[in-house]
Amino acid sequence: MSVKMTERAAQEFKNVCGTKSLPVEDTMLRIDSERNEGEKKLTLSLRLDSRGPGAEDAIETTEGARLVIDKGLEDALGEAYLDYRDDGGGFVLERAQ
Repeated sequence: MSVKMTERAAQEFKNVCGTKSLPVEDTMLRIDSERNEGEKKLTLSLRLDSRGPGAEDAIETTEGARLVIDKGLEDALGEAYLDYRDDGGGFVLERAQ
């Protein structure tokens, strides 16, 4: 998978699951996208998902935390990293350099 999750992001995902009493093994972090009509840019969102991955999903596992993204969106993003910033930035998706 070309979109990776850092260990810091995986740990924060586990913290969020614990706060919400969600089992980490049954919950995933999903990157979704929405294209606004008439615009070329995508709006990305991040959400907790307990439905399980679909046939068109790519899965990245880091420290037991699963990141799921549609394969088409993964191709559009290219190589990137989902990180977590403690300085108030929260989860951040950054393209690899």
